[in-house]
Amino acid sequence: MMTTIAAASKRPNVVIILADDQGYGDLGCFGSQTIKTPVIDGLAAEGMKFTQFYVTASVCTPSRASLMTGSYPARVGFSKGVVFPDHEHGLPAGIKTLPDLFKEVGYTTGMVGKWHLGHSEGNLPLDRGFDYFYGAPYSNDMVMSSHLKVSSNMVLRNGRTKEDFLEKRWGAENRGVLMQGDEVIEFPADQTLWTQRFTEKAVDFIKANSEQPFFLYVAHCMPHLPIELSERFAGKSAHGPYGDTIQEIDWSTGEILKALRDTGVDQNTLLVYTSDNGPWIYAGSPEEVGTAGPLRDGKSYQWEGGMRMPTVMWGPGIVASGKVCDEMASTLDLYTTFAKLIGATLPSDRELDGYDISALWSGDADVKSPRDSMLYFSLMGELVGIRKGDWKLLLHSDRMVEQYMKKAEKHKFTHLDNVELFNLQQDVSEKYNLADENPEKVKTLRDELQRYRYLDIKNLN
Repeated sequence: MMTTIAAASKRPNVVIILADDQGYGDLGCFGSQTIKTPVIDGLAAEGMKFTQFYVTASVCTPSRASLMTGSYPARVGFSKGVVFPDHEHGLPAGIKTLPDLFKEVGYTTGMVGKWHLGHSEGNLPLDRGFDYFYGAPYSNDMVMSSHLKVSSNMVLRNGRTKEDFLEKRWGAENRGVLMQGDEVIEFPADQTLWTQRFTEKAVDFIKANSEQPFFLYVAHCMPHLPIELSERFAGKSAHGPYGDTIQEIDWSTGEILKALRDTGVDQNTLLVYTSDNGPWIYAGSPEEVGTAGPLRDGKSYQWEGGMRMPTVMWGPGIVASGKVCDEMASTLDLYTTFAKLIGATLPSDRELDGYDISALWSGDADVKSPRDSMLYFSLMGELVGIRKGDWKLLLHSDRMVEQYMKKAEKHKFTHLDNVELFNLQQDVSEKYNLADENPEKVKTLRDELQRYRYLDIKNLN
């Protein structure tokens, strides 16, 4: 019998480790033959591997918005695209975020790594429930924003000047912003050191807060392009620079695990490892990007490769050891599950889309997930699909079909239909469109999808 939350003598610490653009097939425990991840594989062996764990979007900002709020992105102002340096918006004012839940019941909250949910005044991590922040305001391929405050001790590299902060243009020599608290401390940041620095700060946070319950969110900037890594990991994998970065993240996970053990809190900590979306497979060579394993496509698309994440949960006495969970779950569910785990009050300011999935941690094969469906949105915020049970329906606009066909040679498939129906239990790779053979199933799923049409960007206020 697993330890229940009610029986726990001390509220558990919670650590989330989030990779950026990591593919489903890029961990040893998820089948990689070219990338060695012994630490994360060990967590899977001692904990639970989730084979059907979903995000809500196939790009950074909306996916992270759901992780932080437990709601589909359309409910919290992030239904379309990602935040860029010149953007001013963030999460809605007053919304209760995931770190807010933890703070409500006395946790110390820390974040290390990439935020990407707004960086203008009032929208940075310290404004959104975190007590501590060290990291990047947005993606590592983005330049400085004039909305950001500059530390008086800021390190300027590559001949940059303070005037460069007013530039809002792309450029290889200008990208990468490093912050501590609410101030920029280095520009352009030395991204070869980011994973190492984030790891050091995460370890420091654990050591400084081991006597009280804490929530730590480690959001790596890698393996998002451009790939950067420490010199000691260069050439270590059989998957080029991309694989090297994953192996460095595996090392980082090991350092975090060591800190938990050294401080004696590992037996009272829940750790979740996942990614924000699938690999950016059309953005570079095979050595620069990841693989979705058996899944179709990757980042920016609503097929499984963009939406289903390699996920491991570990927690002695909380999560069963050596189990594989094939039930459907999502980052949406972490918000609700953690609230129940720590005794926090769920907000009533918006509709939550997550479920308490803690029963799955028992590893009991008879336990079913409370989640039986997922919605799929396009990059433009259009509601384009739904999964219900084993069946998945995607409705592609003429514009989407046209854009897809223009670069069909880059895709696994050279044709795209407006209506796609897949049975994921039989065809996880989404090779066989069954729409013509199953018109009644298409109609049923269309009708189900219609219930959520108010979340389509065309219908939002």
